[in-house]
Amino acid sequence: MVRVNIKPDDFRNGGEIDITAHYGEGRKKGRLSIRQRNNRYEVYVHWFIEKIDEVLHKGTLQECVSWTNARVGLNDQVQ
Repeated sequence: MVRVNIKPDDFRNGGEIDITAHYGEGRKKGRLSIRQRNNRYEVYVHWFIEKIDEVLHKGTLQECVSWTNARVGLNDQVQ
């Protein structure tokens, strides 16, 4: 498994990073991302069919990376 090092500087250009474009809950499919908002971070999913964003988790960058790792089985880390 490839480990990705995520840094706060990664959010300077565009304010978000994509985690996976294959996130799903039941029949719903979407793109899971982390974005920076007002010096905090949010994990959100952009649902493809509904074309809406839904915030799933908020916290520090470390908390958001840990949450996405647990949810989709990754091993990313904050650097």
